[in-house]
Amino acid sequence: MKAKAQAGLEYLITYSWALVVVATVVGLLIFAFGNLSGGVTCNSSDPSKMPLKGYVLDSENQKIKLQNATGGNITLESQAVKGSGTGFKETGHVVVPGTIPSGGTIEITPICEPTQPGTRGRTCHSGLTLAGALTLTYTDATGFEREVAITCNGKIP
Repeated sequence: MKAKAQAGLEYLITYSWALVVVATVVGLLIFAFGNLSGGVTCNSSDPSKMPLKGYVLDSENQKIKLQNATGGNITLESQAVKGSGTGFKETGHVVVPGTIPSGGTIEITPICEPTQPGTRGRTCHSGLTLAGALTLTYTDATGFEREVAITCNGKIP
């Protein structure tokens, strides 16, 4: 009876270690290669003040949503967003100007380059590689001008 219990315990320990090793290797691969599903990933430079609420950048839809977490109202101008890097035009990005209350959402429609023929520069086309940033300039509740950068990297599916 004792030998069977020992054999069962050795079996469980051996395969448990193998499972831990496999899980570690998979975790390291995901960490090393990042977004395995392809597509574009975006991040906010100041997630404590302007967290990225959501984004979709594909050949059909282009929207980036931020949330005002500054603790007060912010003011946006019509030309509040500037692009830099690969894939984003420098100007022309669409954002609704005005006052955004604390907790409110800011929606940015980016404009990509180079544009596909017939798209009038309004869409990010499939296969376009993004390695750039959109910088949102806003005035906070105390009257100071602040900036937050949304960096996006990857290939549009």
